[in-house]
Amino acid sequence: MRVVILGGVALTLCIGVSAGQAAPCVGSDFTTPFPGASNVTTHVVDVPSPRFPGFWQEGTKDGYFYMLFANGDAVLTAGRDSTWHISYSCDAGLGECSAHIEGTPPGEAMQVAEQLKQCLLEGEVSQAVQEPETRLVEEEPPNVPSEEPVSPAPPEDPATCSVETIDDENLTRKLQGMLVLAGADPGPLDGIPGAMTTNALISVLGETAAQLPTEDAIAALRELMCSDSDR
Repeated sequence: MRVVILGGVALTLCIGVSAGQAAPCVGSDFTTPFPGASNVTTHVVDVPSPRFPGFWQEGTKDGYFYMLFANGDAVLTAGRDSTWHISYSCDAGLGECSAHIEGTPPGEAMQVAEQLKQCLLEGEVSQAVQEPETRLVEEEPPNVPSEEPVSPAPPEDPATCSVETIDDENLTRKLQGMLVLAGADPGPLDGIPGAMTTNALISVLGETAAQLPTEDAIAALRELMCSDSDR
């Protein structure tokens, strides 16, 4: 794997873009910094897979850590110990993204996430997500008790553990997605096991995790993360 740090030595990297399909705002080789980002680094995979062309960029935008992948995926967190995660899987050809949000991201993070989506779909960042309008609630006159009976609030449905929402037939890619939700960096979500995936697994589960089969590692992550969400 080669790492290209923006602002350093320039490398000539080529990747095709379909006709009529705009390159992402970070360029087709992912060496253009995301607008307004800092600490930007571009990573290059020496042996790309058919699903993953081989580039991804990471950096910090407005204090939030982001990763943009050449396969149309994007991840935004507050950092390693983030209590929330936002991820997108975008198809520029269809002009749409599927989203997964865990926890309660702040409004500023949602704006950055919208910009990541625009970067992948439109090739430029035009505007941030609009804040929802504040609805005014009419207040009853003071000292006038309400005559309407108060109904008890319905019981809340138990929250679904975030890792249960990851549905991928490729077990390695599923494991990589779970590691991202756990706050680790497994590298590109390409379904190919490698050193970054192993190191991310060790950082979450400990040294012995390196010897676990993929299915056992997924089960261990599920047990860890879902038990944490129940507390």
